[in-house]
Amino acid sequence: HLALEEFYGNALDDVDNIIEQYQGICGVVDEPFVNTISGEGKTEPEYLIALKNFVEQNKHILGEHSELDSAIDDFIGHINSTIYKLTTFNENVMSFESFCYENYND
Repeated sequence: HLALEEFYGNALDDVDNIIEQYQGICGVVDEPFVNTISGEGKTEPEYLIALKNFVEQNKHILGEHSELDSAIDDFIGHINSTIYKLTTFNENVMSFESFCYENYND
């Protein structure tokens, strides 16, 4: 939960930064944003991988602006870091039962 909380805090700042930079370059966008990545039936890492793939495949839509590319890469970096934290730390988490009885059988 801590990794996701950290991600959402960073993601809001990252996306806000991308939008503000884009609008500074191209003008204000009046069209509403529609999230096209569904989390239904996905684990958190699966959703984040789908989000990362979507961002990577569609970042060209914003045009060729190095500052936007850098901001988008920062967002992708936060996604990668969160995927790492979720998969690594979840794989290493000991169940409560294992914790209670880990030395009992020795």
